[in-house]
Amino acid sequence: IKVTRDVLIPREEVVVTVTKDGYVKRTSLRSHNASNGKDFAMKESDYLLYEAHSNTRHHLLLFTNRGNYIYQPVHELPEIRWKDLGQHISSIVPLDQNEEIIEVIGIESFEQPDVFVFTATKNGLIKRSALADYVVTRYSKPIKTMNLKPEDELIYVCLVKETEEVLLSTNTSYTIRFPMNDLPVTGVKTAGVKGMLVKEGEELAGVVLLNPEQDQELIIVTQRGAVKRMLVSEIELGNRAKRGVVILKELKANPHRIFKILVVNFRNTFTIETEKGVQESISVTNLTRADRYSNGSLRIDTDGDGAIVRAFVEKTE
Repeated sequence: IKVTRDVLIPREEVVVTVTKDGYVKRTSLRSHNASNGKDFAMKESDYLLYEAHSNTRHHLLLFTNRGNYIYQPVHELPEIRWKDLGQHISSIVPLDQNEEIIEVIGIESFEQPDVFVFTATKNGLIKRSALADYVVTRYSKPIKTMNLKPEDELIYVCLVKETEEVLLSTNTSYTIRFPMNDLPVTGVKTAGVKGMLVKEGEELAGVVLLNPEQDQELIIVTQRGAVKRMLVSEIELGNRAKRGVVILKELKANPHRIFKILVVNFRNTFTIETEKGVQESISVTNLTRADRYSNGSLRIDTDGDGAIVRAFVEKTE
């Protein structure tokens, strides 16, 4: 009979939070509910990277820009009230200088044979590994998830299934789309394979996973504050490791560069936030669809409101 350690861990429902600056905690439902989920304690420039109802028998995987992941059982997270600042992750697991968390994934079970961890780097390398390979017994320090060259960094991590499609875009708007099964499954400690051709002076800026069975569209956000709504079908399905097609019109002076690509449906609202804390929420239906050769419409005044720091689709209740 297989006896797991989980049996010894009392099952308790909790709220788990991780902030962009690396503060982590688990909070009892009582403390969370007493605050109505408001008045969450964090520093002024920080924001929530991850917030989810979880269970003390579940796990977190926290991925860093240096190509590492932190394996963290939820029951071992510090228990801290909702209104109190969390504990910094570096006091639990040592991080290198300039190493920061870019993504957090909550895991109920690692035994999901059809689920993979997909990772992508700034230089255009991508990788897919089985979720089951991420279980470890020793986790007092960060564990390698992708071998990176010193000048490269991890920019995107997501759980994926075989049936999905991948869309990659450089900051200069070259874009490709290909089926997930075009990407071989490799072990956790390997380097990635070429996702797309990224030339010197460019970087991978947009990484999107698409479900071919859903009615999805793209929102392109540029560093100049322009926003564009576009059909996925504007980019033909092809193979990985190609150069792709452009999805913005190149301007000689002050060209648009892709800041982020969001995948949406017509019911969604998305938010763009600037370094001065200005937030602009835009409903997808308020944007007309544009073709590949358009730069969309300017929605953020980056001169007055500061550079864009993040763009995200708002959660639908």
